[in-house]
Amino acid sequence: MWSQPAGSVTLGLNLSGMNYDKNLRHFTLGHGGYFSPQTHFLFNVPIHWRGIYHNRFEYSVDGSLGAQHFQEDSMPYFPIAYLPSNALTAASLYPSQIGTSVNYSSGMKAAYRLNGYVRIGGFFDLNNALNYTSAAGFYVRCQFHPTSPDAKPGELPGWNDLRGLVLPAGRPAAPLQKYQSPANP
Repeated sequence: MWSQPAGSVTLGLNLSGMNYDKNLRHFTLGHGGYFSPQTHFLFNVPIHWRGIYHNRFEYSVDGSLGAQHFQEDSMPYFPIAYLPSNALTAASLYPSQIGTSVNYSSGMKAAYRLNGYVRIGGFFDLNNALNYTSAAGFYVRCQFHPTSPDAKPGELPGWNDLRGLVLPAGRPAAPLQKYQSPANP
């Protein structure tokens, strides 16, 4: 990791693997509609670069490059149907697949603080994962309490990230009092 007051760069190494008992990635009755390979291996090198320019413009750039391998078994169109195994034909099965390919992803987020109350920003995301939809857009964020002009911006949230509600500091709440019934003063 390389870090300066105006930004930082982080380089990493990612090795992962997973497996599922059944291939349920399809969308017919009995499937889950999620990627569930019987074997999956991924190796990639991620890099993260973030920075601040003139204490108003924040940016974050992420990317990774690597390789992946997966294998999926064939599955019946309707795995919960009670058919004898000899009734299944090749025409009633989703085919098995094996794939090895380059794996890449990239994304960028940027935001400009107009004043203590308003921030405008944009993002894009690109990935070669199977059935993945790339995204791009912009946003305007307004807040009720101003950010100090001297405050260092934090890590940029994604366009769909929710930040926790923070209430302003005020007087402490009164302590809870034990309830006494009117019959037992």
